[in-house]
Amino acid sequence: MRGVLRECTVFVDVRTDDGDDAGGLFVDMLADMGAKVLTRVGQTCTHVVFKNGLLSTLTRYRLLKDPRPLVVGIAWVVECAEQCTRVDESRFLISLDGVNVAGTQKVRLIAANGVASFDDRCIVPVPLAATIHAPSTVPLAAVRGGGRSFA
Repeated sequence: MRGVLRECTVFVDVRTDDGDDAGGLFVDMLADMGAKVLTRVGQTCTHVVFKNGLLSTLTRYRLLKDPRPLVVGIAWVVECAEQCTRVDESRFLISLDGVNVAGTQKVRLIAANGVASFDDRCIVPVPLAATIHAPSTVPLAAVRGGGRSFA
């Protein structure tokens, strides 16, 4: 397995839902496969492994000139380790374009009575390969798994 990612220069920003760093395992896996792992996003990056990442990562990524590094999910690292080869990134690409810079987005919900309320929702990257078509209105209960619906 050693050396299968030797042509890759990777930055890892993997966080738990609470914001704690959870990238150590992926850093070790990448290093074991020969990738050079960076401590910050830069123009020399070929890949960014991202899940629930920081504002600073998004900001630095957006400031990079083209060609930008590929942004992939953690499954790419796991798949490379399982297959003992560099797998095609296309199935694991993530778009950071729709991610709010602050990491959260205020969503205005209009109740049936016309009163506006605000709800903090965490924005997570959307896999590019996904072809899910959401309905135009989704009951809030469906999003949260319970509670009131404003749809």
